[in-house]
Formats: sequence, C-alpha cells, structure tokens
Amino acid sequence: SIKSILGVLEGKGCYEGKEHRLHNRVAWHDGSLWYDLTNKDWQAITVNQDEWKLINDPPILFKRYPHNKSQVIPIKGGDINLFLKYMNITNEEHKLLLLVFIVSCFIPDFAHVILIIYGTQGSAKSTLSRLLRSVIDPSIIEVANLPENQKELVQTLAHHHFLFFDNISHVSETTSDTLCRAITGGGFSKRELYSDDDDIIYNFKRCLGINGINLVATRPDLLERSMLIELERIDPEKRKQEGELMDEFKNDLPLILGGVFDTLSKAMAVRPTVRGNSLPRMADFAAWGCAISEALGYSQEAFLSAYRSNITKQTETALSENIVGSAIIRFMKDRTVWQGTATELLSQLNNIGDAFENLESKDKYWPRSANSLSRKLNELKVNLREAGIEVSIISGMERKIILRSIKAL
Repeated sequence: SIKSILGVLEGKGCYEGKEHRLHNRVAWHDGSLWYDLTNKDWQAITVNQDEWKLINDPPILFKRYPHNKSQVIPIKGGDINLFLKYMNITNEEHKLLLLVFIVSCFIPDFAHVILIIYGTQGSAKSTLSRLLRSVIDPSIIEVANLPENQKELVQTLAHHHFLFFDNISHVSETTSDTLCRAITGGGFSKRELYSDDDDIIYNFKRCLGINGINLVATRPDLLERSMLIELERIDPEKRKQEGELMDEFKNDLPLILGGVFDTLSKAMAVRPTVRGNSLPRMADFAAWGCAISEALGYSQEAFLSAYRSNITKQTETALSENIVGSAIIRFMKDRTVWQGTATELLSQLNNIGDAFENLESKDKYWPRSANSLSRKLNELKVNLREAGIEVSIISGMERKIILRSIKAL
C-alpha cells in the first residue's frame, strides 16, 4: 500500500507539480544571489545590494552530489584579504586579479576566465588550488586529474561548480576545446545507459582552474579565456608544515567567506554603473571584475590595467609557444607588407632562417600544406594583431594572404 501511494505521489509530482530548475552551489533567484552551504540543515546564504544573510529555509534551488562538503557559516564583518596570507604571490596586480577571480566564482551564469597557475616545484601550486576550492566550492575531491576520456570530462565538469585540475603537463586539442565550451557555455550529450535512443543532456558554464609546472594552455582560444598567475618557489625558511597551515586557514575561513559576501553585496550595487564600452575580451568577466575591484577598495581602472597586462602575457605566450606565430613574427620583422598565396607563404616560412630549418620533419605542429597554414593563421589572427601584425585572407579565384605591420595594440 505504501509503495502504491508513493507511486501516485511521484507521478503527481512529475506531471502536475511545479517544476524547479536546480543549480549546483550558486544561483540567481528573484534578483538575489544564493549560495548553498550544503549542510544537513539545507541552509543557504542570500546576497543582494543591501546585505547578505543566512537563510534556514531557502527555496528549492539546489541539487547536491556525493562529493559535496558542507561550507562553514560565514561571519559578518569578515575580510577577504586574509586569504592573501596563504598566497605565494608578490605581484600586486596578480593579488588583485586573484581576489577578483575568487569573488566572481560566486556569481553564476556568465563566462568566467579559467585560472591557470604555474611555477616550479615547491611553489605551493597545489596548496593554493585546494584553498581556493575550500573557499568557493568545498568538496571531498579537493583537486582532480584531467580525464583523457571526453565523456568522463564532461560528466566531471557537470557535477562541480568550481573544479581545479592538478599538476597537468599537457592539454590536448580536444580537451582544450571542451574546456573552452565549459567556460563560455555549451551543450553536451551522451547516450543514457540501458537505453537505445535516450540522451542525457548537459548544459552549463563552469568556473575552472589548472595548475602545472609549465604553462600547459598554449592554444589561443583557451589562452584568451584564461588568467595567468605564476608562482615562485617558497624559500625554505618561509615554508610551513601543511597541518599548521590548514589549521590556521580553517580558523580564518569564516572571516574570509564573510568578506567574500560583503564584497559581493557591494559589487552588485556597483555593477549597473560599469560602462560596457572599451572592455577587453571576456567582457562579462571584465565588467564584473570592475565592480568587484571597486567593492574591494581598488579602482575599476586598477583592475582593467592588471587584466590588460595579463592579456598581453597571454598574447606573448600564445605566439612564443606557437611555432607558426613565431615564424610569422620573424618573417615580418623587416617587412611592412607582404602579399601572396598560402603556398608561397609556406615556402618562404620554410626557408627564413636557421631557427626554422627542417621544421616539416621535426615539428608535428608545423603546417604540411597551404590549407593547414591558412587554418593556423585564422587561429592566430587576434594574437598577431595585438603583436602588431594584421592578417587578411581574401577569397577569390586564388586565395590571397596579406600580412601588414601595424602599430601593436
């Protein structure tokens, strides 16, 4: 009898009840931000332009996964700057960018930059990654491996609001494309188990991070969605035992989290005043970054200056790590303009100097055909323009490539 009654109630719920869209950790609802503390009492934090407060009976907003850990109760009047004690970063611009990134991860439904932390052994990359996870989206899985199987990667991304991939040495082109779609928003599907024709659809935007000794993101499309933070090796006399560090961090976490929500409330009030013109790429992140920066006590210009410096670093990295980009820069060093076919350009690039000799046989990323060269130029157009080289590809009976030296942006 009980099973029969439950079946009836489940059917009424599925087909007659009100539908609730469920979110992972953070959500917008009635103009306010909501943050799930994922504790057994189902408490949540709500934030608006005037204040933030703890709610004991929040509306139906969230779903949970087995890996989720409960978050501490934040303390009003906290200070997000306490997090700086646990960062091995001396660059003031990078400190601002990292604080802005942390606060931005509490705001859903826009494209966030992917945080890329790199540095030598002993620079506390993994420790910083775990601390960021504890503040934003605490989980039993503090940092994760980067799955090679794309279906596993998509499912992993779907189950986490914020995820950090640890100690990564290589990112394949396919994985890079998947991460780009996860950042800017995209749909993924796979066949449902034990069915012939049913699909499981994933559609999300995620906050992501990667750390590694080297800067593993080299594809231009992933780099332009990134924020790069380089860490230096910690001096032995400044190194702390991990247990001591974590105990200190746990004591500060309620104050850090309270400072995050204080900043969020202020940023929500500032956001409508941010002008949309002259924002850099990842404009939604840049606009929220301006608001968060002002809420932190900095100016909007300070954030934009720091972010544009980071974008310049991305451009330099994209070109220095890309063999075609490096070749084009060297090729145009003493030229104002060059025009010709892709075949002619590839022939000249193959013979421009000792540094690029025999690349066809030595480098798997070197284009083997004119079509391949054209595709790589399309990928690098934005980065080359910012480096002072404009690329134009003109279609017609015979496709022409025009390279023109311009003033670097």
